[in-house]
Parts: sequence; structure tokens; C-alpha cells
Amino acid sequence: MKNLNIILLSLLFNFGLGGTQHALAQCANDMMAPIIVFPSQDIVVTLDPCDIGGTTIVLFEISVTDNCDGDHFPNTSGVVIPGSEFSVSIFSATGSGAIIALPESDRALACLFPPGTYQILIEAEDAAGNLRQEDFFVIVNQDAPPATNLQCNLEINATLDEGCQRFITSNMVLEGDFGCADEADFHVTIDDDDPSNGNILDGRGPFTYEVAYAGLPQGAGAGTVAVGFTGPYAQSGWTTRTTTRGFIDFTPASLQLGTQAGTGQGVESASALLVIPGFAGSAPGCAVDLSFDFDFAAIDFAGGSAYQLQGYTLDPVSGAVQQVFTLIASDGTTPGPTEGTVNLPINTGQALLLSWVNFNNASPNGGSVTITNWTATYPGSCYPATPNFDWEDCEGTINAEDKTAPDIACRPATVQLSAAGTASVAPTDVFDAAGSSDNCGTVIPQSVNPGSFTCADLGTITAYLTVADGSGNLSTCAATITVSDPNGYCIPMAYFDLRTAVLTAYIENLGLPAAIERALTRRLALASAKFCSGASAAIAINYLNSTISYVQYHRGGSIPAAAADHIIAGIQSLIDAISAGIAQCSTGGRAAPPPGAPGEEIAGACRLGIFPNPFRGEATIRFYLPQAGQATLELFNLQGQCLQRLEDARLDGGSHERTWDARLLAPGAYLLRLRTEDAVLTRKVVWSGN
Repeated sequence: MKNLNIILLSLLFNFGLGGTQHALAQCANDMMAPIIVFPSQDIVVTLDPCDIGGTTIVLFEISVTDNCDGDHFPNTSGVVIPGSEFSVSIFSATGSGAIIALPESDRALACLFPPGTYQILIEAEDAAGNLRQEDFFVIVNQDAPPATNLQCNLEINATLDEGCQRFITSNMVLEGDFGCADEADFHVTIDDDDPSNGNILDGRGPFTYEVAYAGLPQGAGAGTVAVGFTGPYAQSGWTTRTTTRGFIDFTPASLQLGTQAGTGQGVESASALLVIPGFAGSAPGCAVDLSFDFDFAAIDFAGGSAYQLQGYTLDPVSGAVQQVFTLIASDGTTPGPTEGTVNLPINTGQALLLSWVNFNNASPNGGSVTITNWTATYPGSCYPATPNFDWEDCEGTINAEDKTAPDIACRPATVQLSAAGTASVAPTDVFDAAGSSDNCGTVIPQSVNPGSFTCADLGTITAYLTVADGSGNLSTCAATITVSDPNGYCIPMAYFDLRTAVLTAYIENLGLPAAIERALTRRLALASAKFCSGASAAIAINYLNSTISYVQYHRGGSIPAAAADHIIAGIQSLIDAISAGIAQCSTGGRAAPPPGAPGEEIAGACRLGIFPNPFRGEATIRFYLPQAGQATLELFNLQGQCLQRLEDARLDGGSHERTWDARLLAPGAYLLRLRTEDAVLTRKVVWSGN
């Protein structure tokens, strides 16, 4: 059975005589019938249409008092005992019902009803034979169950989660009216990447799914056990009633019924009622083996208190009420057992009443019973083998869609410009595979923008990497690209002297034999000096060609082949610039002749150095002037632009030293030039950053 309707009613009451004038009658000639207080309105209950064999518990109060006899007590056997007990009877043309008076001082009664209309007849007679009858109705309605009309969707789409999975339930793939069916009535299986996990959708793509009637719940069958006060036996399924000093506490593992300390003022109790639950689609009347342990606690026998735990079953079909056990904790003088176990056969659809009763409430400490190890064992016959609704197993297609973009990371990259003044990066150059992931596993770098660089991009720029997963979801991250020109390819060909200075610095860093290095650098210096002093282009080209011949001769020997090719390419670019008529000197005038040139002043005595090189933070510049005169110390980028003038003054002859703080500039390669009245010296310097 599904959710049972449990109703506790607080109702207005109707006085059968319409007044309270009874206290003045003479009992010797008593003509006044007892007064009956009962619910003033009929009680209407509506059950869930899908609750097959559903029943409901209804609580109400009835009290009877007589001017001469005093209070009367309820008797649910249908027998009126004049002067002491009134009867409460059930009459119905549509069904039965069970009724029991709770062991309380406030005259509470509990009824168990299936759908139907029930007349509750109350009869009371005093000792003088005065009879009164009153009645009211309990109406339990239940509509016909709605029809179930379900079929599989031929094709549905499902979005995968961050784990590339999706939990698929029957209500996601079925269309139509569920009626009294529930999603738990069906079992979904998917023929996907991992069919073993049933209704968990794994991976991308179209997959076939099947929906079948689930039949027995997981683990159901003969001996299926429900343990504790959870699920259908949780607190929400019970109806409880306590007197002033009674209390009830539920936990998932225990139920405690008890009464607090009192002073001997009547019966105190705590009662809990439950309809034994069945399972969806199963009719009531299935035999269940119920067992539990009990433990009496805080029992104080002073004052003759009597404590009992009573158990009753109520059958809604036969109307039978049966007391199935009475556990005596104390009869007022002698204590009973302090703990034990109860085993009780009971049917689904029947109600169980547990009542803890203190008959005279004279204990100064009160008492209680704790029920644990609540166990209900269901045979396999309690589960429906076939659905109680129209159904045929079906199948369809489910498209598993990955709509989660990959989580990606970029890494920095450094590129060096070629002799053509260009460089490029591939998407894989800036893709951080270790720091990237996708819910479905596949991550593919697509593009990087910009991916090509020229001399105009020298320095640090930001490029954007686009990455796709296997479903085409895109993500973008930013990568830092450092574009460098360590070989000075970006120096404009117009600056002939700066280009030769960069090539000279390259040669000096090769670690060649001293004689080879000296021969090469001297030839380049002569070519630069001749050209910048106004000599003809042919003379400068002759010097350059002789240098190429020298390099070719030593290629693969004293000069490594790759270095030789680099030097030759650099020299050839100088020849091409001269031939094209675009070469000029950065000094804007004539440079001093090279050392030892006939008829010219010697510039070799003028020296320039920087330490360390490359460097971080600050560097020391040292230069030597053979004689006093005007000296200018300047810093150029590789495009020939003057960035800083570090010195411009008339200086004494001798050694000089300056500290250069490069932290205002971007890391990279620069040219340091010392210009005097007689010479121009250039050195390449590399600033590596902080």
C-alpha cells in the first residue's frame, strides 16, 4: 500500500441535551438521561486513489456523564452497562471497521476504516434506566485509480554532467500518464559504454535504452526485512496520542513510550498506532512477521504504581480487535521482567496499537519502555509479480550530449625571430595539457591568435588559445608570448654599423679560436668603418665578400657549420642592403677609421664593456677614453631607436664607470653605443629581467 492516511482530529463537540442543567435533579426520582459529548460534525476522509486496499486511522473523543452516576466509560463491544459503561458501535452498509478505546482518562477512541460510510452509534444508560443515543458519521472516500498510459519516447536528448554521465530515471524517458505507476516501478537499462551500471548513461553518442517493469524491489523476495523506524515505519507513518504526563520519542533505531512522574491522579498513558504497510500494487492481507526488543527503564515501584506495555491489532475487514500481548513492568508491588523480545504475526492493512500505561500514576520518577531492533520480515508473496496497470516493455534511443566546455590552461612561450624577421607558434606550444581537462576526456588544441609574429611584435604580447573537446565545445585561455630578436634581424638594414655590431657580438659569443675571432671581427670593423667614412660601396662590399670567403674556408673546421651559415647569411644581408642603396650609418656622419688603417687615427685604444652580460636588474658599464673629449653613451633597441642617453658630456681621458638600471625596460636584447670625437664602439647587451 502507498501512503496511509493517518488523521488526528481536534473537533468541536455537540451536547446531546443542548445544555448542562443536570446537577439539581433528585437522584431518588432521576428522569434525566446521561449527557453525551461527541464530534459535532461528520468526519470526512479522502484516501489516495492509488492506495489499493487503503485504510485510515481516525481518532476522536466521546465522553458521557450522568447527574447521579458521574462519568461513564467506553465499551466498544456494543454492550451498555447501566450506570458505568456506554457503548460505541459501528454500522455500515459499505464496509467494516475496527474501533478501540485508548487506555486514557480523556475517553479517546481510535478507528480503522477502509473506504465506506460508517455510522458511529453511542448509547448510554444510567442506573435509573434513562437511555440516550447519539450518532455521527465517518465517511472515507476513495476515487477510482487513474489509468496508466505510458510508452517509451522514440528519441530523447540527455545532457551529460561533469563526470560525463547522467542518471536516467523512467520518468525521463517515458511519455504519457503514469496514473498509479511510479518511476520506481520501472527499470531502465542503457546499452552504452558501460552497460553494467544499468540506468547510468556513460559517454557521448546515441545509445539504445530499454524500460521494463521492475517487479520486486531491489533485494525483495522471501525473507525481505525492514529494520528500524525508517522508510514505511518512520515516525511520519504513526499516529500518536499522549495524556498530560505521557511522552513519545522516535529515532531511526528506537521508539520510546513513557510517562512522567505523577501524584496518583488517574491513568496516564502514551499510545502509538500504525497501519502495517504493504507495497505498491499489492493487496492487503499479506502475512508479516514482526519482532522487536523491549527494555523497561526508570521504573519506581514506590506508591504501588502499575506499568504495562499493551499491544492490540485492529482488522478493518472483520472489525476484530485483539489484544496480542501485555507486558507487565510492575503490578504495583512486584516488578516484572526488565527486558525481552516480542514476536508478532500480523497482516498488511491491519493496525498495531502500542500503549504504555501507568494505571495510578503514583510514581515520583515515572517510567518508560524503549523498543529497539524493530524488524518486519515480508515473504516474497507480499510483492506483486505483475503490474497492477497496463504496461508493455519498450525501448528507444537516447542521445547523450556533452555540453560542458573543457577546463583548459595556457603556458607561456618564447619565440625568436628568424633572419626574415618572422616567427610563429603552434597551438600545442602554448597548451598546458597537464593543467587541462574535459568531463568526457578528449581535449584538442585548435588555434592560437595571433600565431605569427614580426619585428613589430618584439616584446611581450598576449595570444589566445582555443581548445575544443570531442563534442566541439570550445574554451579559450590567454597565453603570454615573448617575441625576441637575439640575432638583431630586426635592426633596419639602413643602420649598417649597428648590424655589423650585432654580428660581431654573435661571433664573440661563439668561443672561436682567438685568431679566427680576431680576423672576423676586424674584417667586419673595416667594412663598417670604410662604409661609414664615405668610402665607395664597392670597397665595403669587397671587405664583406672577403669575410664570406674566410668563413667558407673555415666552415666545418674552426667555425662550426651552423655558425658559419649564420655569419654568411648576415654578411650577405649587408651586401644586399648596400647594393639596394638603403644602407647608412646610425651616427649620421663619418665614423673614425678602423685601428691601424693607414693615414687614420687609431680608435683601438677606446674600449667599452658591460658586466655581467646577460644581466638581471642592474649592470656596470665600463669604458676607457685615451684622451679627454666629448663622449656620448646611448642605448638602442634592435630597431635602431635610441631609448636612453646614459652619458653626454666632455670627460677626462682614462677609465669611467656607470651603473645602468634596466628595470624600466622590457627584458630583451639592446645595443649600447659609445661615441667619441674619434671612435664609435657598439656592444650587444641582454637584459634578462628581475
